[in-house]
Order: sequence, then structure tokens, then C-alpha cells
Amino acid sequence: METKVLRFEGVPGRVENQYVMMVQVPGKFDLLNMIERPPFHIFSKHDTTYTTGILAHVPHSVKLRISRDYQEPFVGIYIKITPKPDEIIEVSEVKGTFTVTPLESSKSPLSQSPRSSRSPPACPIMEVRGSYNNNNIYYHQNDSIVGKDGSRVYPFSFFKNSVSKLAELESYEYFESRCHWPDAASSMNLQIKVTKTIYSVLVGDESCSQVSSEQPKSKISSTPYFLSDAFSDVIIQVGKEVFPAHKIILAERSRYFARMFANSMRENNEGLVRIPDDDEALFREVLRFIYQGTVENLDVNATELYILSDKYDIPELSSLCEKYLLDHLNLENAVEMFDLSQTVASQGLLAKKSKELIMW
Repeated sequence: METKVLRFEGVPGRVENQYVMMVQVPGKFDLLNMIERPPFHIFSKHDTTYTTGILAHVPHSVKLRISRDYQEPFVGIYIKITPKPDEIIEVSEVKGTFTVTPLESSKSPLSQSPRSSRSPPACPIMEVRGSYNNNNIYYHQNDSIVGKDGSRVYPFSFFKNSVSKLAELESYEYFESRCHWPDAASSMNLQIKVTKTIYSVLVGDESCSQVSSEQPKSKISSTPYFLSDAFSDVIIQVGKEVFPAHKIILAERSRYFARMFANSMRENNEGLVRIPDDDEALFREVLRFIYQGTVENLDVNATELYILSDKYDIPELSSLCEKYLLDHLNLENAVEMFDLSQTVASQGLLAKKSKELIMW
């Protein structure tokens, strides 16, 4: 029988990092002039990537797009993150702000020459600066914030939009904001919140794994002698039922019986062992394991057999039951399993893992 022991690895939780993009953008009317011809949008020249926090070792790409819808500009962000198969990394929030300084706000398009008298400026290349911030910053959607220097900050939010996504960027997530674009030139600050969810995983604990034969080692197969009178030299009475058995087989597989038959005890001399307190059906399964290396209805009797394996000091049966109980350990039965582990002499993995689950 080969036993593989599993253990929980990793502390569950969530990690949040915030990444920032900063762009100097023109006022509304100048911007509309820049993108008044097809394809009616401007893309950042290079993809933005980050080298800190969650995204440090994860392939990712961020593209900024500024477009127009008739006479209204809007901004969109394409984000692609490719986590490892065992990682869950997602964009949990995208928001932004326009910061207009007093000097910039004074340059209203109304005080300048009419739009028709100006030739459209050349379509620029957006220079995007990226930064990383691990502190969460929150803004109110419809409020403006006035800074100490008199600058005014206008916050806005994004929503996920799959309808307006460009076909060539199908693999990206697209976030869009139909914000009110300032009339004056401003600094646009975009915040992308990335969340990584960490789960505990079950991994093989090779230091605790055991490899043994499916049936306990013996030069002679004991299977044919299960509940057989042939060569029987001891009778075990459990309640009202009696089981013929063989001292040599019992002593080899169970340290409890080995100690009993090694001494000049009454049971050894009389050839009769009385066990009044155990259940007949459960003891039959204990004997089945001693003779055949297997049990029936383990899904029903795992808890009781785990206790009996400790009583009769049968390590292989204890490992078999503990493995089953670990495989079915969950939040609902963690306390029950921890209490069960305290009833046996060997404080094994069941005690450790159930306690870890309770503490979590």
C-alpha cells in the first residue's frame, strides 16, 4: 500500500496594488482638432509595463487610447495580464483624475482666436509615464478637489466595455470613461488597481509519505485464513460474536496483540480474548485489514476505524483512515476532526491540518 500525505501550503488572502499612468493632455477643443480625421483616435506609442508589485513577474501590457464621439472626447484603457495557471490576478478598478492648474485654466478657448482660424495641429505621440503606488487612493465621482496651489482636481471612473473594443485587441480587457473633458489643458492621472487572490493549496508532503505493500508484509499470505478455523489457535469474542484467529498473524500486524501474546496473560494461556466494548461489525473490519490489508465501507466507518487503529496499534490502518479523513477535511467538519485527532495517541497530520483550517 502506498500512502501519499498532503499538506496545506500558502496563507490565503488578497493583495492589492495600484498602478498609475500620467499624461499631459490638451483642452477639449484642441484635442478634438487633433483627432478630427480617421481613425478618430490616438494610441500610446509604446505599451506601458510595470516592474514592481504584483505585475513585476507577470506578463502584461497596458495601452492608452483617446477617441472622440462626435464633439465629445473619451478615454479608454486596454489591459492584458497573463498570470500563471495557479494564479488569479485581475483588474479590480480603474479610475482617473484631471488636474487643472490656475495658469492652465485661464487659457480658456473662448479667449483665443476662433477655432476656424487655426490650422489643426499635427496628431501628437502621447508620452505616457507609468508609476506604482501601493496605497489606495479614493475619490468621489461628482466632486472636485481644490489643491493648496489652487489647482482643481476632477475625478472620473471607468467601466468595462466589450462593445467598443477594437477587434485586433480582442485578448485585452477594455475599460472606458465617458468623462467630461476639461476645456483647458490638464494633467490626466489614471489609477489601475490590480488584485491578486491567494489560496492555500494541497501539495505532497514527501517527508511524511509512506510506501508499503498493499497488504502488510509477510512471507505467507494471510488472506485465506481470514475468519478461518484452519490452524486457528485463539478465539476473539466481541460482544456476542466470536472470531477464529491466529496469534502469529495478529502479533505481526498489531502491537497490541503482540504485547498480549508475549506475556503470560490469561488470554494467552486460555486461547480466548474477550473484547466486550467494541462493535462486532467494526472489529470484523479491523480483522479484515490485519488479514487482507483492506477494509470495506471506509467512507462510513473511517472515524471509528481511526480510533480502533490507535487502540490496537495498527499504524497502516491509522494511515489509511487519516488519509481518507484529510481528503474530506473542510470548514464544516474541521472542529470535529480536530476533536477526533485529540482522542488518539499519535498527533499526526489530521490534528495539524484541522487546527490550521480552524485558525484560518
